Amino acid sequence: MAKLLQIGAGNIGRGFIARLFYNNGYDIMFADVDLEMVSLLNARKQYLVEVSMQEIQQEYIVLESACDSNDSTAFQTCFRNASIITTAVGASILKYVAENIATAIKVKMQQEDWRKQTIIACENYIRASSYLKELVFKKLTSDEQAFCKKTITFADCAVDCIVPPSHTENRTTVRVEQFYELVIEQTGIVDLELLAIPDIIFTEDVIPFIERKLFTLNAAHATTAYLGHYLDYHLIDEAIADPRIRLFITKMMEKNGEILCQKHGFDPQAHAIYIDKIITRFDNRFLADDVARVGRDLLRKIRNNERLIAPINEGLKLGINCEILYQVVAIALHYINNQELDTLIVQRLFDTRDIEPTLRYLTGLEDTVAIEAIASAYMRIEKEGITWIFQYS
Repeated sequence: MAKLLQIGAGNIGRGFIARLFYNNGYDIMFADVDLEMVSLLNARKQYLVEVSMQEIQQEYIVLESACDSNDSTAFQTCFRNASIITTAVGASILKYVAENIATAIKVKMQQEDWRKQTIIACENYIRASSYLKELVFKKLTSDEQAFCKKTITFADCAVDCIVPPSHTENRTTVRVEQFYELVIEQTGIVDLELLAIPDIIFTEDVIPFIERKLFTLNAAHATTAYLGHYLDYHLIDEAIADPRIRLFITKMMEKNGEILCQKHGFDPQAHAIYIDKIITRFDNRFLADDVARVGRDLLRKIRNNERLIAPINEGLKLGINCEILYQVVAIALHYINNQELDTLIVQRLFDTRDIEPTLRYLTGLEDTVAIEAIASAYMRIEKEGITWIFQYS
């Protein structure tokens, strides 16, 4: 039976990636630096996934083993035995994962192990697998790189599943939503049969799917959190139940949908169904998806290539009116959470600097019309509060 090595035994690794492959017949191995989690998984040899729908459905995932990522010998053994290697660690951690993978490849070459393998970095990062490959190749000789190219594919993907932090006494239990999507770019995969399972979508170009998720789900999720916080809601399902927020978020996703359909040729009717599905996912009260969790990392979310700014860049290129997207940015910039250093930094910048240069600095936007429109919305929120935006949605 084919084996999966999931690097990262966190909630996404256990609740989404490993569960998907387990349900399609793979034996599951984990690697993680969390020694308590590794010990628990090895002791129990299974863990519970609570799948949130109209009610909670329980699934048990049986695993073969879990290893300490810092134990080089144990990691190499798991790596050697796996047909598929996936990661769910966060893009900033991939540089450490690359060291382990590079060492494992060197050992693989010495042992003349010609098993074909596919590595998939399941991160919220555009072309994360390609990025991981670059990191790995920096640690390999030219001969080792050539060997790697013949036997291993780094397949870029788009991942989509809401997996909030677990609040159970059992550390290994994880709660996930019913919906999930894994889209893999099939170009260059050395053995496509390894991934021939019905729960994976294959495409020639993964970028449209990455942008569809970034512009639609991720942008709407964050904006729902910011509006929810401002109106004193604590959970995403509570916030989206407010008809004012619901209408505004829908209109925002429709605008981003207009951009996506023009840029990538998505079918407008199919995209409208995708938007409705996202609203339904936000409605899921069993996820208990915390507004503060969803709204965190503000500085990252307002970067030029991120969920709130990238749609504006594309809309400007296409000549599309982005007024509601400018309002979204202004809303985000008014998000204050005293437990989040990012929000305090943003407020300090606006308190001590002129607004338009600060907007350019934070967002990377250069378009004068966009900057002026965001500044205008920001100042109006400053004077009138946030509820005026609901008049125009």
